[in-house]
Amino acid sequence: MEEYNDKLYEAIQEGINTITGNLTPVNRLKFMESIVPFYLQQKEDSEVYDGIRSATAQICHECGEFCSTTYDERHDEEYIVCQGGSRWEFIDKEKGIGNSEEEMKSNLRWSTSNKCTNEGWDSEGISYFVDKLKQEEKKNGVSNKT
Repeated sequence: MEEYNDKLYEAIQEGINTITGNLTPVNRLKFMESIVPFYLQQKEDSEVYDGIRSATAQICHECGEFCSTTYDERHDEEYIVCQGGSRWEFIDKEKGIGNSEEEMKSNLRWSTSNKCTNEGWDSEGISYFVDKLKQEEKKNGVSNKT
């Protein structure tokens, strides 16, 4: 059973990563918002719940770009931090990774920052959208959680 649970967790993560990897940052945010009701229906200790939380933690809740994992040696902790919307991109998209590591390195650059207001701070991932939905429900006197 544990092997099945591990495979389910990995499948959830892989599925979300595949979907979000092909979306624009704006559409990633819409995706995150749209899966909140499904996420809230899962048991908190389930592989589906954990897989969604883990996969969406890499997405900035403000700009929708993928965040970087940063390690704080002093506190021995990892943080998922927004890089201001900057990401690695190919200078020549048709050339792509090329035929060698040197060709790949020479064809990469950091994209221009989108000046995300969350730059340098932790990503809240799906938790941000859960809180947002709960605030809206409280304001409207409605609950979508079953």
